[in-house]
Amino acid sequence: MRRSFLFVPSLIVAASIPLSAVLILAEATVSGKWMAYWPRLFSLGAEGALGMLFTIAGSMMIVMFAIGGMRALIVFIHCIMSSIQASSIIASVADETM
Repeated sequence: MRRSFLFVPSLIVAASIPLSAVLILAEATVSGKWMAYWPRLFSLGAEGALGMLFTIAGSMMIVMFAIGGMRALIVFIHCIMSSIQASSIIASVADETM
């Protein structure tokens, strides 16, 4: 069973279900105290949450574009290096002269 790809994810799901129930009960008992301790963190509301999600999504897009750009650069350098090798140049000259 440990060799299956679904063992660890199913274990995580099985552990998260009781954890979510415990956290919901804990939040219901101390709901007003959290906002009093950290008012700047929890008093933002829906607009603050939306702004935070926009910031996280924008950062993820920038990272993905940077990774894609680096990949394109590596592929370009590989293609240039393989095209200027002596065997490649000799083969293309031979093809053009025959």
